[in-house]
Amino acid sequence: MSGGAHTAKDLAPVVPKAAPLVSTQAIDRVLLRLIPSVSAAREATGEHLLVVAAIRQAFNDCCLADNHVRREAMDFLRGHGGALEFWCNAIGISAEFVREMAEKAGYLPAVEGVHT
Repeated sequence: MSGGAHTAKDLAPVVPKAAPLVSTQAIDRVLLRLIPSVSAAREATGEHLLVVAAIRQAFNDCCLADNHVRREAMDFLRGHGGALEFWCNAIGISAEFVREMAEKAGYLPAVEGVHT
């Protein structure tokens, strides 16, 4: 997760308007299915599971009451600092898809006019 100064756009609403629409267990399943090297015949490795767990934790942290942790998780999912891209590239999945999934599932409020 990243630290540092925040601009006005970064400080957009940090609390999702409603409870997330999708559970983090469902997020796990989707992420694991996206990994190109994982199939019905080949199980996820420890590295795959670690990366999925790190991304899932960011989804969970977006729902916490602690503003600092929530903001860091949202920065991570918005791609600030490049950490999401790093984790996604490690297992061959699209960081943009993960970001869109976070928004559409209700974990990450969309920031109008901002494209990462």
